[in-house]
Amino acid sequence: MRELILVPMIHSDPDLGAAAEKIRLMREKLYGPDRLARHEAVVTAFWGGVEQRLGAEDAHRLKIYQDGMVEAGEIGDAVVRELAAKGSPNFLCISRLMAQGAEIRKTEDLTLIRREYELTMNLVQARSLWQKLYRLALSRFQRRGLLKRRDRFMAHRINTTLEDGEVGVLFVGAAHQVQQHLDAEIRVEPFKTPGLVRAYMKAVKRRGGEEELLRLGEELIG
Repeated sequence: MRELILVPMIHSDPDLGAAAEKIRLMREKLYGPDRLARHEAVVTAFWGGVEQRLGAEDAHRLKIYQDGMVEAGEIGDAVVRELAAKGSPNFLCISRLMAQGAEIRKTEDLTLIRREYELTMNLVQARSLWQKLYRLALSRFQRRGLLKRRDRFMAHRINTTLEDGEVGVLFVGAAHQVQQHLDAEIRVEPFKTPGLVRAYMKAVKRRGGEEELLRLGEELIG
């Protein structure tokens, strides 16, 4: 049997690379300081739950697929070490699993990741309000097609490299729908449903709705 644990991620600042500081400033303006602080507490608790769940598995059986990971081997190991050292809870989790025997695998296509990065930087570097609105609309349109191509590529990697008796772990953004393209015999166990993560992120960005936000946050970390 082939199994896959699906972890729909909530990204933290260290995961965002060079764009992290600008994105954080945008979040502070959008969320406000109090809501941002509560959100960061939920993110920390969420990743604590991920580590607890994966710690129950035999690490030697775990094969890790990480969104954005375009290489494995020495390069993949170096990426994990670098981002773990920067405090990414995602990569700290992976680093600990690898120390116990888990294996990181190539998950994505470099060309598609470069295009995703270009779209992000193009948006955060916009200077005027008009430019931001225009680039946001263009980015949303282009990202839809890019997301589908990335999903198909990630699913192909899992379908062709996850072997019988292995347990895959897919760390992927909640907007992705990789599972739709997986082989039917792969048993998928979501750590949390992508729909829950998406609903929570929408609630964080939306003004008001504090009760709903608290409820969704408790579901994520419960």
